[in-house]
Amino acid sequence: NPQTGDPINIPAGYSVKVSAGSKLKEAAKGK
Repeated sequence: NPQTGDPINIPAGYSVKVSAGSKLKEAAKGK
């Protein structure tokens, strides 16, 4: 996946949710 740099071996929708979730978790930790 050119956007994440990770190989795609899971459904795109799932990877999008994981990517967004990770960013939200990092943002929450920042606060």
